[in-house]
Amino acid sequence: MRLLYLLRDFIKYLKNVSYFQHKESKGFYEDNFKNYYIDFKVKHTLKNKSGIPSLYIVESDEYIIFPGMVIQWLLGMLQLYEEDNEDLKKEILLARDWLIENIEKNYFLPNNFKLLDPEMDIKNDNSAMTSFMIISALIRLNYINLIPSDKTIYLCKKIADSALKSDEKKGACLIIDKDFILQEYTYIDNNIVLNGWIFSILGLYDLINFLKNNDDTKDYENYEKIMTLSQKTFLKYIDSFITKDNWSFYDTKKRKSSPNYHQLHILLLSVLIDLKIITDNKFIKIKRRWEKSNKNIFKKLKYIIFKIFEKIFDKQLYSTL
Repeated sequence: MRLLYLLRDFIKYLKNVSYFQHKESKGFYEDNFKNYYIDFKVKHTLKNKSGIPSLYIVESDEYIIFPGMVIQWLLGMLQLYEEDNEDLKKEILLARDWLIENIEKNYFLPNNFKLLDPEMDIKNDNSAMTSFMIISALIRLNYINLIPSDKTIYLCKKIADSALKSDEKKGACLIIDKDFILQEYTYIDNNIVLNGWIFSILGLYDLINFLKNNDDTKDYENYEKIMTLSQKTFLKYIDSFITKDNWSFYDTKKRKSSPNYHQLHILLLSVLIDLKIITDNKFIKIKRRWEKSNKNIFKKLKYIIFKIFEKIFDKQLYSTL
């Protein structure tokens, strides 16, 4: 059964109609604050009978809601939002209410990835990526007046403070000496996922600017200090994500990126450079090398084949739509 779904999803990928493996592009964030940095409009196509996105787990024959999918679904809808579109507004409010109802319990949403990989060795189920993308979504909801500023500030601070803890039982921040890393998964072996770290930085960037705009001087200065530490650490670690043939690694365990993730890494670096979150010329050179590799058909085919074999023999449960 797993192989049949793999084949079906690969055909979708070839047709560029795969929800997960579609061509990535930057959002139009220069034009309007409600737009996110990566264009997630295609994610709006995803919903199940309850309206909230969920993944089908092939081996267990069940549907599971993953918070990250809900957030990207919401961010995609916000990019499409117009005041006179009542149907879309209802879906946005559904996502908003689901997030707030679930986030207010512990001020983080478990990423649930251990349900796909029971052998995954993590310290806890918190995720800086999930938490800071929620912050980005809440701020954009505030921008279109679908959540009041005082509640937005309160929730964002609570969520950020939970994610920024280095407490192994609760936090999603890895501190090694003076290195400050925002983790997508709190791996026991301190493995770091590249896209998760960058998405977290973008959420922190949103939070700092939102607090500045609301004259919350004390807190935004504290978060700016954390941003500075993470920027310095990111510069130190970026070489760990580069293969010998100038492709990107998915994480510091040297798992090679699929072409889709490689393209995402290029886009995320572009956003960091555009926003001047990173200013070192080294990142521009890395981005250019990755872009050149991405245009190499043979290299792209190599990594497609590599990822197919990896998926076939992967012990992780297979998830699809």
